[in-house]
Amino acid sequence: MKVKRNTLLLLACLLWSAAGYHILRIGLAAYPAYRTMLNYLLPVLVFAVFQRFIPAGNGGNSHVRMDI
Repeated sequence: MKVKRNTLLLLACLLWSAAGYHILRIGLAAYPAYRTMLNYLLPVLVFAVFQRFIPAGNGGNSHVRMDI
């Protein structure tokens, strides 16, 4: 049985999206008990650190080719 690569990729995308949705739903249901200023600031801090120190794409080197 042969399945096209794009079909498998689409199926994987749909399955991971469904799993992510359910994890998000569980997390949001459990979160109201932990609403504090610290719990709002920590994710913002982590996001800021990633934006600052993790380069996007190829790190700004437009002359470097990225083969995926």
